Amino acid sequence: MGERQADYEDLLRARRELEAGRLGEAITSRNRGEREMMTYDSKEALYADLDLPAPGERL
Repeated sequence: MGERQADYEDLLRARRELEAGRLGEAITSRNRGEREMMTYDSKEALYADLDLPAPGERL
């Protein structure tokens, strides 16, 4: 494996660990009642709330 490939894999691993940590913090915060969680009845509702085209729609 080349040095660049190893560096890239290390970067991806670090990113996953950071994202997992942030997710854990968000869950803990939600469990303490410090953060509101949004829920949606459908993908379309989520996409509409984010002002994105629904899956399958073109921009």
